[in-house]
Amino acid sequence: MSLLLSLLYIGLGFFILIVGGEALVRGSISLAVRFKVKPALIGLTIVAFGTSAPELVTSLAASFKGSSDIAIGNVIGSNIFNTFAILGVTSILTVNLVEKSIFKFELPVMIFTSVLLALFVQNLVITRIEGILLIVVFVGFLIWSFIQSKAPSVDTDDMKPLKYPIFDLFFLMVGIGGLIGGAELALTGAIEVGKAFGLSDRVIGITIVSAGTSLPELVTSAVAAFRGRSDIAVNNVIGSNIFNILLVAGGTATITSIPVSPTIVSSDIYWLLLSAILLPIVFWAGKLRISKFSGFGFLILFFSYMGLLLLR
Repeated sequence: MSLLLSLLYIGLGFFILIVGGEALVRGSISLAVRFKVKPALIGLTIVAFGTSAPELVTSLAASFKGSSDIAIGNVIGSNIFNTFAILGVTSILTVNLVEKSIFKFELPVMIFTSVLLALFVQNLVITRIEGILLIVVFVGFLIWSFIQSKAPSVDTDDMKPLKYPIFDLFFLMVGIGGLIGGAELALTGAIEVGKAFGLSDRVIGITIVSAGTSLPELVTSAVAAFRGRSDIAVNNVIGSNIFNILLVAGGTATITSIPVSPTIVSSDIYWLLLSAILLPIVFWAGKLRISKFSGFGFLILFFSYMGLLLLR
């Protein structure tokens, strides 16, 4: 593939991602209002699952092709990108408000799953048994989310559902399809550009692939923030981080064990832990909001990490 064609793939992929992100947010908000479910909970489940689909497909494909560094690097890099880059960008665009309730379960689960992954990679492989354990935790998380959906909802008088219920499903399907298709196009072009510059599988996985598969999260969170739904924007990131570890890493390892590079264990996994632990600290310090100052701080951390990767 020529460099020009690769750049065309990236540009077209970005356009489809924007359309898909808008459709997914519109459908999700309408669904939440229609069934009197908290929009934040929709962000943690439906939106997070839809935007994590590219990571799942990419990691499975990479693992089957023997590119384990891309498979696990995609998960670690995506979570770092979600926290530092996505919340950094969206917080600069508009102040992100945080629901206090996420400190009771979602944030602890995100930190717990990050620590669990860090423990699993210490022996340089994520085994099938460990993958099954991650899937069991994932099922438990979904069950809890379903129970929460039955709790009294927040006031949604300021939001209106789409005209017909079938439109909710249509927008959700178009959104998820657009995000997966757009990410695939952008990802294909980005990998070709990376190979042209001679990058290793680990660097491609943590940088280009993770950024490419995280584009749905970026677009969806940005669209949600612009539409005044910062609860969906923030919970999309938290939910996607949980899904990436439990569903993507767990699902991939359940099918086939994932060898892990020593460099990932000695360096990258600690950046993942930093991103998970720093998030609740920033939430508390900002009094349940992520300020523009914190957004710039996140971006500085992200580009510092990318710089260290490329320097190595």
